[in-house]
Amino acid sequence: MILRNSRLALILSVALTATASVRAAEVPVTPESPSSATVSTVTISSRYDTLSCDGLPQDEARRFAQNAQRDGAHMKAAECFRIAGDLVRADRAQMRASADEGTASAQRMKAGIESTKAQAKRLREAFRNSNRG
Repeated sequence: MILRNSRLALILSVALTATASVRAAEVPVTPESPSSATVSTVTISSRYDTLSCDGLPQDEARRFAQNAQRDGAHMKAAECFRIAGDLVRADRAQMRASADEGTASAQRMKAGIESTKAQAKRLREAFRNSNRG
């Protein structure tokens, strides 16, 4: 856990340094009064699919899982509930993630079928037109 947090801290500090240096290059350096100085703000956000619950205490993993589940990140919630030792909720979150994936897969399949039908229709029309001429 310490190694993972150290890596994350290193990545974040490099990102902040890079962002600050880019912003410093964008803002012209001119003597100004303190009241008219430009203040830069850097916002760092993270997504559930990039974070891991490995090595977190059970309470923190459970809290993280509840937030992930509330936001619809069911796969991440299942992983964190397992780490927290809440296997029933982990299984439920896993089923929701599978259902979500099944629905998305069915929608992709339907779009693919519609695309294939449209392409077949265009080919039939092109073939008819080429036979007439």
